[in-house]
Amino acid sequence: MQTRYCFFCFVIIFRFLLSTGMSRSCEPKIWKGIVVDSVTDSPLSFVHILNESTRRGYISDSSGKFSIECSSGDTLVFISLGYLGKVIIVDILEQEVQLVPRIYSIDEVSIQTYRSYEQFRHDFLKVQPEKDLEIKGLPRGKPIDVPVLLDTNQIQSPAFLLFHPLSFLYYNFSKEEKSKRKAFYLERRKGEEIVVQGKFNREIIHQITGLEGDDLTNFIGFCNFSHEFLYESTELEIVNKIYEKFDAYKLILKKHEESEAPDSD
Repeated sequence: MQTRYCFFCFVIIFRFLLSTGMSRSCEPKIWKGIVVDSVTDSPLSFVHILNESTRRGYISDSSGKFSIECSSGDTLVFISLGYLGKVIIVDILEQEVQLVPRIYSIDEVSIQTYRSYEQFRHDFLKVQPEKDLEIKGLPRGKPIDVPVLLDTNQIQSPAFLLFHPLSFLYYNFSKEEKSKRKAFYLERRKGEEIVVQGKFNREIIHQITGLEGDDLTNFIGFCNFSHEFLYESTELEIVNKIYEKFDAYKLILKKHEESEAPDSD
């Protein structure tokens, strides 16, 4: 009976010591060190350090020094532009971490100089453009008979009548010329519409505002952006304008709701 009691006490003490040692080994520690170049031994500033075990990130300072929280067994990843990444399993905390420079291989480049600007201009003008050039994301263009003159103000001006009377009559009264000009503008408008749809559509506005259904349709009508603005503006300019319109739209809705709300009296 006494032997069994002693054995039971021994098991309790052993488990207590084991759990205490494990808890101490898992306690987080503050690791202070420095990241350096493995070749020059110079400090590396602003190195990104990720503790994948805790999903926390750190950055070394301008002198390459860092201070991170980690535990034994944690996986640390050191990343810096121009250097190979390094993975460290926390065991013995060293004071210095060395990163190996990354070597980029570049193909041989041949540089030729022209004897004069006139020679360069002569060779450049001889280059023939590619007829079947395709750009991903853009539709294949169809050749059309583009009118020689597109400026209506020019072909209707008195100077054009004075110096080119026959051309004046042709460009202003020929049905064939008018149909050519109309076809050209229609084709150009189609191309512009494709560009506009890529920068301003329901999906983009939904992602920015979160609106759906009729609310989304009403807000698009409220924006009332001109075709010229959408075609000539950048995506960033359009997004900023949508945010401005959305703030004004929400303010109008709020005032409308307040005006329709019944008086508390």
